[in-house]
Formats: sequence, structure tokens, C-alpha cells
Amino acid sequence: LYDEIMILMTHMVEIYNSYKIDTRRLKNSLNNYSKWLTDIKHQYNRCRSMSFCQLEVFLRASIEDGSFVKIVKNEKLNEFLRVIITKGKRFNYVTRQLE
Repeated sequence: LYDEIMILMTHMVEIYNSYKIDTRRLKNSLNNYSKWLTDIKHQYNRCRSMSFCQLEVFLRASIEDGSFVKIVKNEKLNEFLRVIITKGKRFNYVTRQLE
């Protein structure tokens, strides 16, 4: 899940840029998430008793309860990801809509 979010956010920046849509907030969120993920993966790699499954559970819960906003600093993005996670929606790259 953690890498899938990174890929989705990266693709969204590229897609929205191609449509000349302002992506500054999304890029900032992507940078914040990338830094957080790098740091947390480093911690998980150093502690063999920790499983990346635990990271996924933490990430899923933080998106669902809204605390993911503290990482990405973007409420709209948190809500977008919450709908994807909790309702199984998919982001259509062509229409730029959730389906």
C-alpha cells in the first residue's frame, strides 16, 4: 500500500501537469510523504522485529481516521485516498475521476 500511494501520487502530479493544472499542493504532499516513507522504511529496516505489514496497517488506519493529514498536510488528498481505501474506488487516469 505504501508504495502504491507513492506511485499514484507521482502519476497524479504528472497527469495534472500535462493538463496545466496547478500541482504545487500535490507536489508538496508527495515530497512530505516521500520523506516520511524514507524515514519510516529506514526504521523498519533497522528493526527486524517490525514487519512491513505493520506499516501497511498503520498507513491504512491513518488514512481512514484522517491522521494521514499530519504526514501529507493536505486534507483533500487524505479524503481522496480514504475513498480509495475504504470504498475500493479506482482513479481513472483518463477522466481524472474516481470510479
